[in-house]
Amino acid sequence: MTDDYETTLVQLAASLHVVHVAHRPLRTVSAQASMAEAHAIATSQTLNNLPVVDDADGIVGVIENLNGEIEKYARPREDVRAVRYAMRPLSDRMLIESQSSLEGMLVDLLSPPYYQLVVTAGQIDGIVTVADLNKAPVRVLSYATIAHLETAMAHAIRRLTNGDDESAVAALGDDAAAQVADAHRRLRRGALNADLLDATTLRQKGVILVGLGVFRDAGDRTVETEFKHLYERLRNPLMHMSPFVAESIDGLRAFAADLEQARHRTRQALAASA
Repeated sequence: MTDDYETTLVQLAASLHVVHVAHRPLRTVSAQASMAEAHAIATSQTLNNLPVVDDADGIVGVIENLNGEIEKYARPREDVRAVRYAMRPLSDRMLIESQSSLEGMLVDLLSPPYYQLVVTAGQIDGIVTVADLNKAPVRVLSYATIAHLETAMAHAIRRLTNGDDESAVAALGDDAAAQVADAHRRLRRGALNADLLDATTLRQKGVILVGLGVFRDAGDRTVETEFKHLYERLRNPLMHMSPFVAESIDGLRAFAADLEQARHRTRQALAASA
């Protein structure tokens, strides 16, 4: 079961591209420059990876991890007479098209060299790193992912209970059901025409779907704990505008894992509502 809102959420996530977070214009250093010059540029611009250009201003490589921001990843050699002897030569692994999906880019940033040079119309004109994942378009991607999950869960619950919100909420137990009923009354007193299921939280919808046989606990972690974690990691930062991802590879991996888990649960909910 789908509706216009759900379709819009899917289209919104798909419309977010690498170009929306890329750092532009590129700040570069000459291949003939000294490492001291490279460090001076990187420090003044707060850059950890600095593209290297030849005499024709073409990108030929990148000086990586100049400021040591990526732990357990080699820093460039200092005992060289020119930057070109310490750079990583340009290769396809370092490149990504500007119109590639933002979601797909996460995979590319999970392994060395932990950044991507952005190509637009055949020209390298930007760079994207872990730090760029704190930008607004990534917040939009996170919102769309969680909103799609919650919408799919609501559809599945109504499909499996024939629209009986009261029986669905009753599966939460007396105390939780009473809390939902109280939240629903407050909404109605505020002249908001909300259904009972609309007053449940993301976590409560997850628990209801466990009772309906759609979701199962993953190992020692219950679905309730899982959804509490997803809410805190992906939805709370939207409200408080705190960063999703620390400037570290571990932070990026945790973020990517959260998004994938949310998509996995969305697929399960969609299958149940089909």
